[in-house]
Amino acid sequence: VQQLNIEIDGLRTVAEQDRVNRITRLKEDILLAKSIDLKAPSNSTNLIITYAGEAPTHTSDTAYLRGSLVLEAELALLKARENNDPYIEGLPILNEQLAVLKNLKPGDKLLRLAAIDNYAVVPETPVKPKKLLLILLGAVLGLILGVFGILVKEWWMRSALDRKAVNSL
Repeated sequence: VQQLNIEIDGLRTVAEQDRVNRITRLKEDILLAKSIDLKAPSNSTNLIITYAGEAPTHTSDTAYLRGSLVLEAELALLKARENNDPYIEGLPILNEQLAVLKNLKPGDKLLRLAAIDNYAVVPETPVKPKKLLLILLGAVLGLILGVFGILVKEWWMRSALDRKAVNSL
C-alpha cells in the first residue's frame, strides 16, 4: 500500500510540474502571437506538425501559429484545472490496485503469515551425483524400454500377418 501511494504521489507531482511547464510555454506563445497580431489559427500550409503517438501535436516553435485566442483558452483551462488525475496515464490502474489492497482485511484468507522454522544451511561437502545409482537406473530403464519395444514389434508383426491371412482368403 505504501509503495503504491509513493508511486501515485510521484505521478501526480510529475503531472503538476508538466502542467506548470505547459502554462509557462503557453504564456510565451501568447506573447509571441500577440506581438505579430495573430488572433485566429494560421491557415499556413507550412505549419510544422510533429506526431507523438497517434495525435498530432504542434511543436513548441510553432504553437504561436494557433493564435492568441486559442492559446488563451487553453491557458485558462490549464489554470482552472484543479485535478490532473484524468490526464495521468496509468493512474487508474494504480488506484484500482490500491483500492483492492485497502479493502483486504487482516483476517482474510488471502493473507497468511509465514513462519520460518529452519533457515537454509549450506552443506559442508558439496552434493555429488551417485554414479552407481545413475548407471543402475539407466540400465533398468533401458531394459524396460527394450522389452516394451520388442512387444510392440511383435504385436505389429502379428497384426500384419493377420491382415495378410485375411486378404488371402
